[in-house]
Amino acid sequence: LQLSLINYMEDVSLQSVALGMPYDPPPPKDAVSQTPQNPNLFFGGQYRSFHAEDDARSNVGVKTGSFELRDQLFHFAGAFAPTSFLTVGVGGKLITSKIENESGSGAAGDVGLLMKPIPHATVGFSVLNIGPGIKFKHETDPLPLTARAGAGVQKGRFLFLGDVSIGKDKVTRSAGGAEWNVNRLLSVRAGTFFDTAWEFSGGIGLQVASFSGSSGQAAQDPRSANPWERLSQSVDADKKSFAPPEIRIGLDYAVQTRNELGLSHNITLKIMF
Repeated sequence: LQLSLINYMEDVSLQSVALGMPYDPPPPKDAVSQTPQNPNLFFGGQYRSFHAEDDARSNVGVKTGSFELRDQLFHFAGAFAPTSFLTVGVGGKLITSKIENESGSGAAGDVGLLMKPIPHATVGFSVLNIGPGIKFKHETDPLPLTARAGAGVQKGRFLFLGDVSIGKDKVTRSAGGAEWNVNRLLSVRAGTFFDTAWEFSGGIGLQVASFSGSSGQAAQDPRSANPWERLSQSVDADKKSFAPPEIRIGLDYAVQTRNELGLSHNITLKIMF
């Protein structure tokens, strides 16, 4: 579960709520082993709300008032991992847009895949915003169709990332970043992005709290075992009932330069269980 608030420049804001989870039905009662297996199906959903205000002006540039812009996104997706080296995903989304008293809507889709060619490395490809656009009363606003490729490499406590994308405007955008896991409670991050000019970002990630569902006490090391192992260890052999799994709460903060427009701030709350 992820809750995000992005405070952009010029009184523009973006809020996001996202939830992702694996799907793995319990084994039949007469199965030889009752231990859950690693899931290979995943589902997720997201809601985004974008809000801004702008000034209305006459043909000669005189301010005549202000108006509101509001976009909303409802996004649902699923992924399938046929092997431990490959995951394929597809998503669909409904977009609504309102500019003063005019409103429009449209639908779009995303496709992508993740591969692990070597240990500790991941490569991904995706095509986003496949659709006809948002249809208003008299015209259609095209969606930002984007093709993207990225890679990540984990080296001990360091994670290195690279990303390149090209949109409908034929502009190639590239980004790079690194994360240092100082300990299990603190991560330090830095990155750079190039569109028409260089931009930079930095931030930290904190694990605010970690609770064990079986005892209510703080967990010793949330990364010591995979979730299915921790869950299976909490089974009461006599009652055949599951104790609540471990819950981890994290908080991320990032600041990014926007050149002459100033800075933007991104705050994200993550709840993992």
